[in-house]
Amino acid sequence: MTYTELLPQLLNEELVVICPLNPLKTPNLKNYDPDAKCDYHNRLFGHSTERCFAFKRKVQSLIDAGCLSFTEETPNVENNFLSG
Repeated sequence: MTYTELLPQLLNEELVVICPLNPLKTPNLKNYDPDAKCDYHNRLFGHSTERCFAFKRKVQSLIDAGCLSFTEETPNVENNFLSG
């Protein structure tokens, strides 16, 4: 699951809120992308939701607190008995 897919679910469960930021006054940072928009930062230009360090830290804090976990929908099984 991507961060872009995860954000609406976390918003729906009220585990996160949109964090609007003011646009950068000097957008000459190394990772600045004028074409990318971050949904976590209210569609702010400069970075994508996928590359948003603030959102990644928030997701990690939810995992650490036990509020969020990820499980496989199907078993991840390797069958080593069929080789040979």
